[in-house]
Amino acid sequence: MKRLWIALSTLLFLFALCAAGKAAVTVRVDAMLEHLARTQTAAAQGDFGDASNAAKEAEDYWLQNGVLLGSLLRHDEADGVTAQLAELRAYAETGDRDELLAVCAAAMRQLEHIREMESPLVQNVL
Repeated sequence: MKRLWIALSTLLFLFALCAAGKAAVTVRVDAMLEHLARTQTAAAQGDFGDASNAAKEAEDYWLQNGVLLGSLLRHDEADGVTAQLAELRAYAETGDRDELLAVCAAAMRQLEHIREMESPLVQNVL
């Protein structure tokens, strides 16, 4: 009977750890999406100074949370977002509106995909 309680306690601990990881990723992805939405809005209005600032804030936020996200996400997913953020900032600084909007949309799709991957769905488990 003691082994059963130990197994159930371990299982409960692992579920709690998974839930905490999902919550941590979701909070950070939502914050990133807000930064990118601000970048996208500023670029669409032609305000490349604000777009560049928002892109820099997004990149800085992503890099500040890199250790945590690197331990919770697949590295190719995190590296893909990092590369897109570097491109985003470069396009914002040069004022290339079309490329900026395209890369911003791609980064937002990538982040939404990351958030969906953290959900406990059958397709994510298998």
